[in-house]
Amino acid sequence: MSEDIFGLLHWSDCCIERRHYAYLLIDGALNEGQHRRLQVMGIRFTSLFEGTAEEHLPDVAPWLIELTGLALPQRQRLIQWASVLARKLPCLSWYESSGAIDDFARHLRHFHCVGLSDHQTMLMRWYDTRILPVWMEVLTGPQRALFTRGMQSVACVDADGAVRDLYASPTGQASGAAGVPDMPMLMLDDRQFALLLEARALDTLIHEIGLRAPGRWHRIAQARKLDFVARHRDAALCAGVKDSERQLYYVLLAVFTSGKAAQHPAVMALMQAPPEALPDFIDAIRQLPGEVFLTGEPLWMTEPIEDEAGGMA
Repeated sequence: MSEDIFGLLHWSDCCIERRHYAYLLIDGALNEGQHRRLQVMGIRFTSLFEGTAEEHLPDVAPWLIELTGLALPQRQRLIQWASVLARKLPCLSWYESSGAIDDFARHLRHFHCVGLSDHQTMLMRWYDTRILPVWMEVLTGPQRALFTRGMQSVACVDADGAVRDLYASPTGQASGAAGVPDMPMLMLDDRQFALLLEARALDTLIHEIGLRAPGRWHRIAQARKLDFVARHRDAALCAGVKDSERQLYYVLLAVFTSGKAAQHPAVMALMQAPPEALPDFIDAIRQLPGEVFLTGEPLWMTEPIEDEAGGMA
């Protein structure tokens, strides 16, 4: 097996050439006790729980590690070890930043908690890579600019073991403590909170749809897929369809008709009293009038698609 399956060694070399720092962030909650391996390897890490109520739990903290300060053999060994973890669990993300490790860690700690609309606060595990892609999508423009301050790029290995490039800015806004509000730094509205709360469920739905749809589904912008799947899953929930299996078949019907089938009287009648057993629900969809399946084109036929270079086809 390759020692650098995600290209992190080359990436960190490029960061050094650009005179930036390269950081790995490992979610310790999914790798409890593994920080001792870092200590054995002689690799310094910084806990993002420092200065928080969870400071006494370094073994389950997110561990920030600077790659660019390591000798090449140490870097190779760390990358190999972290890559093995990432293939098993959604725990690894990486960041190019102009900020030194203490400043960068201080910046990231500001997002340990978020504010909610009911004046409550919630610990936000944004570094769990089932959540991180959704986190980057649901933040407003100003919120995303605040989070990515001092960053030139953000990427991760997602829950399916695939590399996801989540943010890129060649310059990046300078980091610094000036003008930083007290925690929580971000206030999430109800829609943002719901999407993050359901991040794993939505991610699973998108993945399952991808197994049943042509390759062009995967090239629809992630933000568009997230919004579309979330809206139709919400409709299924409102109809009392609370299990993921029946939700999948309802959302698939929407995906293959760009949402038009959901407005057909036969589908609306079905969702007024959806069968509770999965086989019965699937059978009811199959018995819908043929015109239902012709109400609209598949979503990938009606949406702009990203080409391989990241532009729009």
